[in-house]
Amino acid sequence: MKNVIKFSTIFILCILTIISCNQSSDCKSLFKSAKKETINENYSEAIDVLDDIIDIKPNFDSAYVERAFNFLRIDKPNKALEDANKAIELSYGNIRAYLIRGMIYSHIYNYDNALKDYTHIIRLGDSTYINVALRERAYLYYNSNNIDKAIADLTNIIESDSINYEAYISRGIAKLRQNVYDKHSDSIRVVIKDSTLYKGFFRYFKIVYSSDTYNEIMYDTRGAIQDFNKALKINPDYDFAYYNRAKVYNDLDLFHEAITDINRAIELNDNSEYYLSRALIYKSLNKAEESLNDFNKSIELDPENGFAYINRGYLKREQLNDNKGAEKDIRMAEKLGVNRD
Repeated sequence: MKNVIKFSTIFILCILTIISCNQSSDCKSLFKSAKKETINENYSEAIDVLDDIIDIKPNFDSAYVERAFNFLRIDKPNKALEDANKAIELSYGNIRAYLIRGMIYSHIYNYDNALKDYTHIIRLGDSTYINVALRERAYLYYNSNNIDKAIADLTNIIESDSINYEAYISRGIAKLRQNVYDKHSDSIRVVIKDSTLYKGFFRYFKIVYSSDTYNEIMYDTRGAIQDFNKALKINPDYDFAYYNRAKVYNDLDLFHEAITDINRAIELNDNSEYYLSRALIYKSLNKAEESLNDFNKSIELDPENGFAYINRGYLKREQLNDNKGAEKDIRMAEKLGVNRD
């Protein structure tokens, strides 16, 4: 009798093992299928597959993480957050779960918790996700006006990945809001006594007067240009770098350089924002017809570009003597959420 019981127990264990192996094999196959749907941006289809996986294997933490990401993509942050929390509950060591949860928190404007998740990943020093976490935290710092912290995070990315041209662009954009007057105070004291040195030193810096602090602000436009230059050295066909550098040159009244860059950006990418940028440069140069043509093209490419409408309205009013057309454009811009000055 004991032998019969022993045989039955072994037989049941064997059956359970076979079922478990089959389930594991099925889960791996289904998980690959779900990942493929995600890559192809078929988020709802991916969620359906992941539902099946979780039914088969309810403790599969990575399936919850993947489903959380897909829920976030279809703008269901509450469901996404439930899945991310479940994944962390199942496996505290699942670093991607913290990353996706940080993104969910960012999406719902819970920036404090997003910062905690990104900082947790950074402190762990996980080689797979640390740079992504640094990038996401830099964006949060930038949007909350912690510019120095944003630049520090982007610098850490660049130090570990010297050919990351997107990090150079992001750091350059951040530098456009960084006040470096105190940093260059010693140099300023030297060049201010020599008109030639003065002109050369300040050529690439944007300086404004703050009515709040009664001080001059010197934005690091020179540092931004250097970062954009570096990005283009790594990737000479990166249109976004030309676009951003053109905007800086325009702010510095270096119109020839600005036009050269924005022309190159448009050659690489027929983008509404690029035509808008060139239209504004032409407007600064009082080239009304060229400016109008570019505003028209910008709106043709993106009929909901409110900034193109409002600036075309100003052009019509200020340089083309078309008050009726100006008012029509400005009203259209207001409908799109862009208010007149």
